[in-house]
Amino acid sequence: MVAFIDETYNCMKKQIISFSLDQENGKRLFLTALLIQFIFSCLKTTMFDFPNIIFTLGKWLVLFIVTFKIIVFDKYTARQLLFNSVLLFVSVLIVVSSKYQEPLIFCVILLGCKDVEFNKIIKVYSIATLAVLLAAFVASRLDIIVDLVYIRDYVIERNSFGTIYPTDFAAHIFFLLCAAYYLIKESIQKVHLLAGIIISALVYIYCDTRLDSITMVLLVIGIGLVQMPVTVFSTHKIYLRLKQCIISNIPYIPVTGFLFMYVMSYFFQPSITFFRLFDKLLSGRLKLGNKALEDYGLTLFGQQVAMNGNGGSLVSLGGNYFFVDCSYLLVYLRYGIVFLLLIFMIHYWCCKNFKSDLYYLVILTVIVVNCIVAHHMIDLAYNPFYLALLAKKSG
Repeated sequence: MVAFIDETYNCMKKQIISFSLDQENGKRLFLTALLIQFIFSCLKTTMFDFPNIIFTLGKWLVLFIVTFKIIVFDKYTARQLLFNSVLLFVSVLIVVSSKYQEPLIFCVILLGCKDVEFNKIIKVYSIATLAVLLAAFVASRLDIIVDLVYIRDYVIERNSFGTIYPTDFAAHIFFLLCAAYYLIKESIQKVHLLAGIIISALVYIYCDTRLDSITMVLLVIGIGLVQMPVTVFSTHKIYLRLKQCIISNIPYIPVTGFLFMYVMSYFFQPSITFFRLFDKLLSGRLKLGNKALEDYGLTLFGQQVAMNGNGGSLVSLGGNYFFVDCSYLLVYLRYGIVFLLLIFMIHYWCCKNFKSDLYYLVILTVIVVNCIVAHHMIDLAYNPFYLALLAKKSG
């Protein structure tokens, strides 16, 4: 009996060692965890009503699998180990200081992406998000879940199509379009660009969401310029210098976006016509940002910032509405200045690592411009493009 147990133990030990030596097993484990993460995070933006315990169990399962992959399969240089340690240490301090777990989950998954093909990450994101959105759309049409339809100015219908708010649905479509363009890259044809314009128009007509519709158009223009065939214009010295200037400044857009929104919000005065008109253009974001900066001061590792949005219900909050949409201000206030600086560094390194991939740079540029007004920068339900930091570049 003892001999049988020893033999069984040795056999299992050999299998575990053999399993851990195959890097592909680690990648498959991670992509499975990522699929669960994308499905669950996207579900939370829909009107599907699942018990919170399911999301909690899913979150811990994902963290367990990704941590297992990092410990068993990944190998790091001393520099990478230092960065990883700092990232995890800061995210744990944020949990302690602010009670928000999102930065920790984001950082663990970010580190778990090491050596995983970025194309596969985007494919998993696209499959999970598209499946959940289609399920929500069909369920809302069949009255299985509530279909929230908001009315703007007593005339314009804003459809949510099974999500918690029209802007959430539009944001999902925007990021899915980013993912689709990245996956097909050099195979993009004029018909794909036309499809992007049509999708943008449909989202605007049915959801009345200006930001995501505009950024979808900007995305199409950017991808179109990358796809532009070699012409006299595209080889001209002025064009090449302008192109290089834009590419070299992409890593600094988030810093610029943060400083712009911080200054505009901090000095906002409704009595000044310029501020009043610009705030109206941004749907009141300067006024809300000003209130947030007044009520909550600078912290190193974040704080509790209670927000009340209109999502998930047709009941208007009226004067109780308070939500900071700007990603940079949101991270600054909720997670602290240290984490915001780390996000700037992550963006910078993503741009440097993928500097030869113009499609990625265009997509990331449009995303960070979108995040000046929207709050999805580190939300994995929407944005998977920062997961490129340690991922393997696509061929």
